[in-house]
Amino acid sequence: LFVPQWSKNAKISVNGKPVSCAVEAGKYADIKREWSGGDVVEIDFNAKVEVLHIPGNPDIIYLKYGPFVLSMDRRFEPNFNKPADIKTDAAGVAEAKFVKVDGANLAFDVSLKDGSTRRFIDYASAGATWDKSSAFTTIFKRAGYIKFKPVANLNRYK
Repeated sequence: LFVPQWSKNAKISVNGKPVSCAVEAGKYADIKREWSGGDVVEIDFNAKVEVLHIPGNPDIIYLKYGPFVLSMDRRFEPNFNKPADIKTDAAGVAEAKFVKVDGANLAFDVSLKDGSTRRFIDYASAGATWDKSSAFTTIFKRAGYIKFKPVANLNRYK
């Protein structure tokens, strides 16, 4: 079984018992055993919401949950276009609570240093209405604003 690079503390068990082979991020876990019908393999990828920054600029950040890039979409987060100073631990892991949101495959309420939260959803669900109601952002500043030039006119999709 391949353990993804982002899964630093993955755990694998067979029939409820931890495997005896090495389980390392970015490598295959070679489980050697006599397999039987009904064997159950469980994998805990131990994904966390991580705060990452654009190379060369630690003030411009984005969030990932395992392989998923997260975005703030206006439909779920009215402050989607404002800076957000995310609360993290020393390893850059955000304080985040999983929430169920209709219209998103994955959503988290992420804590900010000022005690408030922002709602982030998976990038694939962001902007799904193709109009202003679901404008979204994926990269943002901890403080201040990023100046962008529009790359498309959403009015043509109405």
